[in-house]
Amino acid sequence: MSKIVAARFNDLEGAQAALNALPGQGFLQTEFQSFYVNPEGQHALHPLGGDAHSDEGAKHADEGAMRGAILGGCVGLVAGIAAHLAVPEGGRP
Repeated sequence: MSKIVAARFNDLEGAQAALNALPGQGFLQTEFQSFYVNPEGQHALHPLGGDAHSDEGAKHADEGAMRGAILGGCVGLVAGIAAHLAVPEGGRP
């Protein structure tokens, strides 16, 4: 069964000290993380919404979108050529 250990700290230094102590207590580095909850009224401060200029998980989103557009365009082109070649000269039979 999984266990959850939670704590609340008043400052970053206290939180970092606790995170640094966890590996010495038998926790693997991949088994814990920290997060920060903004104080009330501090959300959505940016014009596009959210609390940060960018999301760490969206670092390479532009590359993925470009790959998807190129791949989709190529598949569409091949499908269009195949459909054109499948129809006999002069239209449908």
